[in-house]
Amino acid sequence: MISCCILASWGLFSYFTFGKLISNSVHVKIAQGGLSAWQDVTYFGDLRRRGSFPSIAWPLAVCGVLTFISSNTRGRILPLILTVLFGFIQFAVYSIGHAPAGYFWYHIPTLLSLNLLAVLGLLEGLRYAALTITPKKLMPYSNSSPSWVKIIFGITIGICVSFFGFDSPETFAFKYRLSDEYTQIGNWLNQNASHKDMVAASEIGYLGYYSNLQVLDMHALIHPRVNARRRASGTWWLETNLPNYIVVHSPPWWGEPSEDWIGKLRIKLDKYGEVFSQDSVHLLALKGEGNK
Repeated sequence: MISCCILASWGLFSYFTFGKLISNSVHVKIAQGGLSAWQDVTYFGDLRRRGSFPSIAWPLAVCGVLTFISSNTRGRILPLILTVLFGFIQFAVYSIGHAPAGYFWYHIPTLLSLNLLAVLGLLEGLRYAALTITPKKLMPYSNSSPSWVKIIFGITIGICVSFFGFDSPETFAFKYRLSDEYTQIGNWLNQNASHKDMVAASEIGYLGYYSNLQVLDMHALIHPRVNARRRASGTWWLETNLPNYIVVHSPPWWGEPSEDWIGKLRIKLDKYGEVFSQDSVHLLALKGEGNK
């Protein structure tokens, strides 16, 4: 009942604030996952490859699930239940919708749920170990495990996770592949653009942070008023706007200016020229822009 009330409250807030019950972010990620660039890797496969969840912790998570659904603990861990459910709902929606792979931060809610379940399983294991192997005289009035059992069990699990748990060195590769390029371009914009300028890009996180400029998301992730039909064209952002700067990749990503853009779009594009580049990422500016 409490879970339903929380979800209903969020649904009402989302509807009256963003105009829809389901987050615009979910719609865009599902649409993005349908592009050919992400067809070869499943969302779950990407979670296994990048999730940094050690293989040895899966049994603990399974034990946590059993504890999670146990009737005698359900009432005591209600906040944990809500958190875990959120993570697995997000995982289910992204998996069914084939959300794009390659972005490790998409897995954070699911990983939080898995880690909480592993911790819950670990605590249950400690309790069971204490009740099983500890002499009754050491704990005549309590079912809690003594400190020495916790210490030994914790050290053992820690050693196993550290040396045997992780699947590959790539698990630790948390740095996004274009982070350096976006950081350099963002810094250039911060130093050379006016604070009132707007930059259009297909990936906006790094650029918005380092440039401190208003960003125009080509995929409309942060523009919920852009309907699905307009967003699907890939050109809506230039049809209705004239941003001061445009970030493009070589070769162009979906939604970025290309040689196929003709007519009014080409006329608009002719107003831009390249002012900065970092490897395969290029910054276009309205001619005459580039100085504060």
